[in-house]
Amino acid sequence: MATPSEPKLLKTIETFTGDVNYCSFSPSESTIVTASGEGTVYLFDANNGQQLASSPLSAHNTRYYVNICEFSPDGKMLVTAGSDHAVKIWDAATWKEIGSITDHTASVKCCCFSPNNRYLLTTSADKSAKLWDANSFKLLATYKRGDENVNACCMSLDGTYAVTGDSAGEICVWDIRNHALVTRTIAHDLGVNCIISGPQDLSDKGLKSWKSVFITCGNNPEVKAWKLDFIKNKFVLTKLATMTQHSNAVYRCAFAAGYEFFITGSADKSVILWKTATWSMVWRTQVHSRYVTCCAFSPNMLLMATTSNDRMLKLWDVSGGKVSSNDYNSSVSSVESEKNQKENVVNSGVPRVAVEQVCNWLETVAGQTDTDKETLALVDKLTQSLKLFDSRKT
Repeated sequence: MATPSEPKLLKTIETFTGDVNYCSFSPSESTIVTASGEGTVYLFDANNGQQLASSPLSAHNTRYYVNICEFSPDGKMLVTAGSDHAVKIWDAATWKEIGSITDHTASVKCCCFSPNNRYLLTTSADKSAKLWDANSFKLLATYKRGDENVNACCMSLDGTYAVTGDSAGEICVWDIRNHALVTRTIAHDLGVNCIISGPQDLSDKGLKSWKSVFITCGNNPEVKAWKLDFIKNKFVLTKLATMTQHSNAVYRCAFAAGYEFFITGSADKSVILWKTATWSMVWRTQVHSRYVTCCAFSPNMLLMATTSNDRMLKLWDVSGGKVSSNDYNSSVSSVESEKNQKENVVNSGVPRVAVEQVCNWLETVAGQTDTDKETLALVDKLTQSLKLFDSRKT
């Protein structure tokens, strides 16, 4: 495939009143979905950036964050999850809620489908990952190791392994055929933020042991590549590369179609494009005035979407000019300029700590088994006060 070009801004969307935590393109390439800090899920037309009539979806508690939104590989379902402990399943044709999972007892941090649409995997600050039947939403297994929040997850491309990452920096590989933990290692000493699954060598016929490739990022400024091998009846997780071009925590990584390239988004406000074969940087660009919380390519590789706790979704042309900017009304609004000016004033003094990070820490406190009711009430009040402050600062 052609190398994605350096991004050209098509549209800045400022619908949000809270941090924008995540974005996802539908497999049909027609829709972009976002998860945001005001407890809502917004839907946008990927062809022009306009909000859809069914938007927003509002089944989550608006007092809490929606952390993630993911489509099923066949595009028929959308799953959203948040700090209200809930996982919601939506019909992607009608945008009606068709299911709800409430088994987690703390913030749901991540979710993903298996490539064959059979399974749904969720992870939570309740220290567990849970595997579900993606059709009946029946619980199949609970994976738990240690006493850390489970922040990230993915599934291997053949749908037989689940990988989870926790707040202590450990990644664990689980065999979903027998639900056993097969191997684990420390990946990022300050915690894992994201894991994605890459290509497999399925042609070895027993001559090689290659099983899967995974890419991880965390709260240190590193991106790492790993391979999963099966050697002498034992699973072995080996580091292939460490990429250090970011200068702050890396929140998200995402493959391009075909797996030849992937992108990462960071608290250093930049997105980097990497070449998978060499683990080398192709380009780097500053895309937001604050942390990049998510980045994603459209399946046709014409667009890139980025989100941030600057409360914006940005759409970018990475096709080298094949996308018409006229369709997106490409001029940046004066509202964005005003927001950037205010950010410059706020950031001119002592560096700010992201409200989302503080709220996540408070959720961790609330999730401790020995936390009494009085402390829980105080944590809830502090969380709401922080969100109120965050909503007023701009």
